[in-house]
Amino acid sequence: MRHLGFPVFYLLFFFIKELGYVYIFRLTVDCVSDLVKNLDLFCDT
Repeated sequence: MRHLGFPVFYLLFFFIKELGYVYIFRLTVDCVSDLVKNLDLFCDT
């Protein structure tokens, strides 16, 4: 029963890691889009 818990833990770890990458990616996209908006405002003035 103990060795059966390892794959579940590994899958959970992998899932959390993937979620982390998605979260970081979304944060980066949000940051870049904000920068682009600021650049557009800067170019307009």
